[in-house]
Amino acid sequence: MNYFFSVQYALLGNLPVSLVTPITLHSILTNISLNLSDNYELVAGTKLQDVHLYYELVKVALVGNAHGVQLVIIVPLKTAAQHFTLFKILVFPMWLSPDTLKYQLDYYYFGLAVEQRDYTLFTEADLQLCTASSVTNCPAKVPLYHSQVLTCEGSLFFQNANSCQLCRKNVLRHYENPALLHHGSKWAYHFPEPRLSHRLPGNKDVASPEQNSGVTPRRPTAVSVRQSSISR
Repeated sequence: MNYFFSVQYALLGNLPVSLVTPITLHSILTNISLNLSDNYELVAGTKLQDVHLYYELVKVALVGNAHGVQLVIIVPLKTAAQHFTLFKILVFPMWLSPDTLKYQLDYYYFGLAVEQRDYTLFTEADLQLCTASSVTNCPAKVPLYHSQVLTCEGSLFFQNANSCQLCRKNVLRHYENPALLHHGSKWAYHFPEPRLSHRLPGNKDVASPEQNSGVTPRRPTAVSVRQSSISR
């Protein structure tokens, strides 16, 4: 019965641990890595403690005939030029008395290459094509930009002075609404006034003397905004 369920799981493209144990999989991955062409490597390495990642990353196929069944394991590879750290861009308004500006972006995900020379941009729809796990695996269908190529999102990440000219902006008249965004285990906040204090669960008020935006590990439960003499 267990063999039947393992085969059914494999037919869905997943690697069952009951058919290929971690020790066996580690041996397979090691043999693959020893026969790769230059500049290619396994996407999550070959360390024994990282083998569990491949049960999410690999895809399998069953090929059989009257004499037996073979299990084909498809292992993702990478090169240095195809390995990126993925960031999500959170857009907050910028206070410019008496109004507020807010950038309009076409891409809200920014992938930075390991050597920080190239980057790529993802929309929400592009990210839906990726396989999300401990290591996000995406098809090579998005453009690759050199860090010197100016885009709105790239200029914001690299803090280029041309961001204001490259990015489209909305003018928010008399904007007074605070913003609170949840991403992973963090909360990013923004308040229209340049000075604020916010209360976290179990803590006293935490004051930020100059910035009205930031990141906190816990969601603020009460907020009070104070006036400030800071000018921008």
